[in-house]
Amino acid sequence: MRCRSVSLSCKGKINHLIRLPCFFSRLISLRIPALRGKRYLDVGCEGGFFCGYAQFDGAKNVIGIDSSSASVDKAVLRFPGVDFRHQSFDRLPDGNFDVITVLSTLHYIQDREVLLLNLIARLSENGVLILEISMAPDGENEWISTKRLTDEGMFPTPQRLSAMLKDCAWKIIGHGVTQAEDPFPRYIVHVRKLKPYAWLLMQNPGAGKSTIIRRVFRQNNTAVISGDELYKRLAQGEYRVSEKLRLALRESFSPQCIDTVTRLVFDQGLLKDVVAFWTEHVGYRDFALDSYVPEEYRHEVKQELQALGYFPVELNWDNPVSLQPLPEAQSSANEYRRCLARKNNPYDARYVNVAPVNAAKDLPFIRHLDFPIHNEWAEAQSDIRVSGWLINTRSSASLGEIYVSSDTEHFSYPIDKVRLDVLSHVFRGTESVPPEWRGKACGFNFALPYNMARSGFEIGLMESNRKIALWHVTLSPESKP
Repeated sequence: MRCRSVSLSCKGKINHLIRLPCFFSRLISLRIPALRGKRYLDVGCEGGFFCGYAQFDGAKNVIGIDSSSASVDKAVLRFPGVDFRHQSFDRLPDGNFDVITVLSTLHYIQDREVLLLNLIARLSENGVLILEISMAPDGENEWISTKRLTDEGMFPTPQRLSAMLKDCAWKIIGHGVTQAEDPFPRYIVHVRKLKPYAWLLMQNPGAGKSTIIRRVFRQNNTAVISGDELYKRLAQGEYRVSEKLRLALRESFSPQCIDTVTRLVFDQGLLKDVVAFWTEHVGYRDFALDSYVPEEYRHEVKQELQALGYFPVELNWDNPVSLQPLPEAQSSANEYRRCLARKNNPYDARYVNVAPVNAAKDLPFIRHLDFPIHNEWAEAQSDIRVSGWLINTRSSASLGEIYVSSDTEHFSYPIDKVRLDVLSHVFRGTESVPPEWRGKACGFNFALPYNMARSGFEIGLMESNRKIALWHVTLSPESKP
């Protein structure tokens, strides 16, 4: 249908070209993308054949330049409405172009590599430069001077072409149409601006993302974004983000239910805030994302990364074993508990409920309670283990003691455990731990009798005769969110 339209709309103007099948064979070999609504530039346009095609295909702006005034005069007559210009190639038209063609022209130009760099710079964000170029098969990283039937030209070796395009995304897509005067075969090369890659591992928790990251990306020194880690640090206020995102994470973050946290954040319309933070955190470079993203939001994540100038690549794989979602795990545990109760279990056993004391959230230290774990199962025959750590973010001075208080009892325990794992985590690597912190105790570990826990107790920090409440622990027959 399209060829029929050409002969009808342009009849009498390009009939002489219809008799030159070489042009049409070249057009096919170029694999030019759809041009409707795009800007097109042909460098070395000769008689304007390819500019005429761009006009026919719906390009909104078509420019052809050539150093031969005779060629430009012919092109103007053949394809009225196209902007043909008689000029040298060291001065390019203004603006960016979606498609630029340089067809068997570079070998005539003295400053060919400068022209190539200038043309790449004139590509739009998703533009393509199409080269029709002959390459000398023998030689090093160089241009080879070679005589043709009627003239002499400079032709690159494959090594030279690769060196010129090392900072671009490019591919030889096939052979061009070789003509009688060509000393070497012609090739068609598509060149685009190189964008940083975003390797997206967004599958469900437990699908194997972290292992793939360790085996593939960390070994190649690719920057890695761990969603779990960043969510935790954002919840602790370590980075500057929007207030809405910070509050959403502070109120909902739990390392045991990252899938729930992520869905809550995205459901609140904070996807753009999260993606923007990812890219700002690594800078404008390649990175691998190790972060669960709900399936219905994955396409939007890719679109947002494209808008920020990235080339997103989503990795998908089949995983026969997946992590049981936390709500299902809790439901299964509750069913099992009820099953044991129906069997008249003689043990007095209840759920442990751990609640951080909100008054401590603005204190100048990071705190974490390793045990007891919220909603774990505690039995009367066993003591309740209490362990955790505190890091003063303003000073390396030693903290006071940990106290435990109930309605009837009060105990104190030292902060006397050196936690290399904690220091490495807080300071992002063992080698980054400041000298004044090495060997500094920041952890505590002790056991409490079950009977004390039944009525509930408070865990806190005793510092300079001042009590700072940190967590409240109770036991109940039912689990709590």
